[in-house]
Amino acid sequence: MLNIYLEERFIFFNGEYYSLVYDDEFWDRYLEIFNRVFVVARINNINDIHKLPKGYKKVTKSEVEFLHLPHYQGLVQGVLNIPFLFFSVFKIVRLSEKNILRLPGIISIFAGIFSLILNKKFAVELVGDPYDVFSSGVGGKLSKLLRLIFTYMTKMLIKNAVAVSYVTERTMQKRYPANRRAFLTYYSSISLDDNVFHNRNIRTKVNKENFKILLVGSLEQMYKGFDIAILAISNLSFKDKTLTHIVGDGIYKEYLERLIKERNMEDYFIFHGKVSREEIFKLMEDVDVFLMPSRTEGLPRALIEAMSKGLPAIGSNVGGIPELLPNEWIFKSEDHIDLSEKITQIYYNDNIEDISKVNMLKAKEFRSDILQKRRNKLYSVLKNSV
Repeated sequence: MLNIYLEERFIFFNGEYYSLVYDDEFWDRYLEIFNRVFVVARINNINDIHKLPKGYKKVTKSEVEFLHLPHYQGLVQGVLNIPFLFFSVFKIVRLSEKNILRLPGIISIFAGIFSLILNKKFAVELVGDPYDVFSSGVGGKLSKLLRLIFTYMTKMLIKNAVAVSYVTERTMQKRYPANRRAFLTYYSSISLDDNVFHNRNIRTKVNKENFKILLVGSLEQMYKGFDIAILAISNLSFKDKTLTHIVGDGIYKEYLERLIKERNMEDYFIFHGKVSREEIFKLMEDVDVFLMPSRTEGLPRALIEAMSKGLPAIGSNVGGIPELLPNEWIFKSEDHIDLSEKITQIYYNDNIEDISKVNMLKAKEFRSDILQKRRNKLYSVLKNSV
């Protein structure tokens, strides 16, 4: 049996669990090696199916069970729930067999500490960089202290793991080295089957009369840099010919809407909220360029998915983004002028087909069959560890 600790918030209604991202397909990757998976995460209980957000899917796997933690949201609620969280995770780890910590996150940190105390074997899937997250301003006045704590704890747990997977090929490995005896690999959470890649998605030109831009990410924090993209788009000489689609939701949506209104750009932006992966893919096939203006990143899933659709893309120089895109399409994080210039270069570019082909070819490195082989090796090492 395997326990997986993660920061995702699931929804529970009428005996069923729902998630926007972590559906049956996600848990199948663990079930290839383990016969039962226990998911340790925050659970939001609802009593009305109409409160279920758009795009959420039911988790139907009987081999997947959920161990409930409080549905706190944000730093303040998190601090208030620490005592209950502390004892809940302790009891769960005490009864566990093997554990996977999806770091960074307070739930996984607690699970890692108790795994060490109770001599439980664990592996780490490092899906983000806490140093960059808190450097981006998350945590407000406490950001420097939180950066110190979370970075130290992440380094310590990785040093003591029997196996470690990094979401990047080389970037995070430098900051968070594992011990010499640990099994090391790298893979993303993404799942791209062969049917995702179609030659019909190879772009040959952009639509200069109706230039469509796409942004995908959570609006719960500002580290996705959507405000930077808004500033960059407002500086375009052809901004009246643009239409920007924003996929995602969160507490900062109103701030972004105000920013757009201040620049009289309301007619040029559409907020879609949270939508299904299938709907995102449809948008990706319809737009001209994808932007990833993040202040911090691991290896962004949405960017890889956009590239799999042959979509020209521009990203900031943080995390694993430079591992995905040619340097020509990397801009300096926070620099909206630089981003504006990159968008302009795409708009007037005569080699869109070459850009499209390069992106699709890179995305093929993240096919499901390739990544699952790496995952299975890590899971097998953990399962057989004594």
